[in-house]
Amino acid sequence: MLQFFSYIIDAVFNFLTVLFLLRFIMQWARVPFQNPAGAFVIALTNWAVKPVRRFVPAFFGLDITSLLLAWISALLLAVILFAMDVGFTPLWWAQALIVSFFTLLTLTVWIIIIAVLIMCIASIFGAYSPVVGACQALSAPFLRPFRRIIPSVSGFDLSPIALMFALSAVRFLIGWGQISLLALIVA
Repeated sequence: MLQFFSYIIDAVFNFLTVLFLLRFIMQWARVPFQNPAGAFVIALTNWAVKPVRRFVPAFFGLDITSLLLAWISALLLAVILFAMDVGFTPLWWAQALIVSFFTLLTLTVWIIIIAVLIMCIASIFGAYSPVVGACQALSAPFLRPFRRIIPSVSGFDLSPIALMFALSAVRFLIGWGQISLLALIVA
């Protein structure tokens, strides 16, 4: 029964974290919020972002409020799961900070991967919707460096493949970094 509650809590907090991260990344990438995906994210995050924004201003034009709320959501999840799983060890706070930081990094990579996949699948089948446009705008800053280096072959853009390989390497490094830091704390 504890695993069931752990799964539900994990799903809810990760969903909130992804929504706050999406709001931050969409604003950073200048994705217009006048599409269904943007409206969905705004509608589901305004309840928390608007009140906190009174105390946490934007920084260099970035929506720091959404990023802070994403981190708080990930941190609360880590604390709750530590309490449910192993209890509070002497350095639980450091472990929760590390896990929440790496959760943000991992979810950010997954957001980019999913946006690129949606964009690629839609381009193969010639489908277009406002969500695809949002995914194109979201993935464009990450694809741009690869498009400068990798030429298209017979009209096919190979930069999404290169980005996916790079993101796979980043996912590996994130996992390795998290395990290494947690091992340093425990030792």
